[in-house]
Amino acid sequence: MTSGRVGSLVQIARREGLAKRYLTRLTRLAFVSPVVLEAIVEGNLQSGTNLQMLMDGRIALPLSWSDQGQLFPD
Repeated sequence: MTSGRVGSLVQIARREGLAKRYLTRLTRLAFVSPVVLEAIVEGNLQSGTNLQMLMDGRIALPLSWSDQGQLFPD
């Protein structure tokens, strides 16, 4: 979308053969800090957070990666 080749998630979903809802949920993961994602995948977050919770929007993540790190301390 940022390159201008597609105008919306609907266009991407159609092109890739995905449901728009699913693509919207996946897109949320694009803004998660790599450190937080790695901790989730490795099961190292004490809060029990998982990728599904992030995709479903059950956890409101700040856009700043450093703020996300504070939300999920080691």
